[in-house]
Amino acid sequence: MIMSETAALYRNAAMMSEEPTMQTLVTGLRGLRTYLARAARALELDNNAAKIAAVTRATELLTFMQGITQPEGEGSLGATLSGLYTGFHLGMTRAHAANDVAEFRAIATQIAQLEDELKKLAD
Repeated sequence: MIMSETAALYRNAAMMSEEPTMQTLVTGLRGLRTYLARAARALELDNNAAKIAAVTRATELLTFMQGITQPEGEGSLGATLSGLYTGFHLGMTRAHAANDVAEFRAIATQIAQLEDELKKLAD
């Protein structure tokens, strides 16, 4: 196991030991936007390997975030986030399959809007 994978295991274990905070969610969303920007840039540079790596990382992060989201019934923040994460995942899959830079950027914009809303809730 390489060092970054070991560090990720410890980080994930620490995050799973307590309820996710708004800061945890915002940090995760920022990471998703970073990976989506990398995927879009890789497409512009015709670098398929870099696109695949960025999409894979984004998918892993989104799956993790969905795993720590706890829906507590219809209309709860957790249920809403879970639905949004599913939509982001589907959009990323479409963008990846179609090599669609605009779709990657549109999803990143939606994620930035969600980030802003979560920051407002945290205040």
